[in-house]
Amino acid sequence: HYQEQSQDLVFNENVLLQTLGFDVAIDHPHTHVVKCCQLVK
Repeated sequence: HYQEQSQDLVFNENVLLQTLGFDVAIDHPHTHVVKCCQLVK
């Protein structure tokens, strides 16, 4: 279940970053997701 949520989060973050005009190919958003998850714990 956690895997599914994290995939949704990555997808939504990709959409958000693309909407804001970031080039997601340069700075992969997954690293930010990992950092956020560490902060939450």
